[in-house]
Amino acid sequence: MKYLLLLISFNCFADYEVGVSHLRINQNLFGTISFPMDALQVDGTYWSKSGFGVRILAARSTETANSLYVEGKQYSNKINAMYGGEFLYRQKFGLWGFEVGIGKNDYKSTWTVNGVKPSWSKGTDSDYRYHVGVTYPINDSVSMRFSYDDIYRKDKIGYGREETRAYGFGFVYKF
Repeated sequence: MKYLLLLISFNCFADYEVGVSHLRINQNLFGTISFPMDALQVDGTYWSKSGFGVRILAARSTETANSLYVEGKQYSNKINAMYGGEFLYRQKFGLWGFEVGIGKNDYKSTWTVNGVKPSWSKGTDSDYRYHVGVTYPINDSVSMRFSYDDIYRKDKIGYGREETRAYGFGFVYKF
């Protein structure tokens, strides 16, 4: 808490941003199933003038059913809630801003295989996230943002590797 107060007390040396992005999330299950879905992400970022920042985020996939028929099985999935935070560093080159970050991400998803929750699905996945983003200003307050996030990667014994990645496009408003 004292560090948060310290950050807020130095607000004359900082920028605050709020972002909204469309994400194209791709989950890959066990090397056999590639599961694309759309999501909406909102985030807030505190940037120090030195280029370091802290971001909190939340996202949810679309309501439309995401389902695939693979090898005689019907898979469906929906990310009910995704939330996380990350520490970032941003470097500007002319008008372009480049940012990299690392953080923690949790998401709750609903998986079914042939209408039944599978034994390998615990409903919640948590892992470190890695972020790369590029921003370009539209005007003094609004920028476009393109991003790539490596959200989740885990080996599930007896099944194989599960990975989740996202590509994003959105807008950022700077206060």
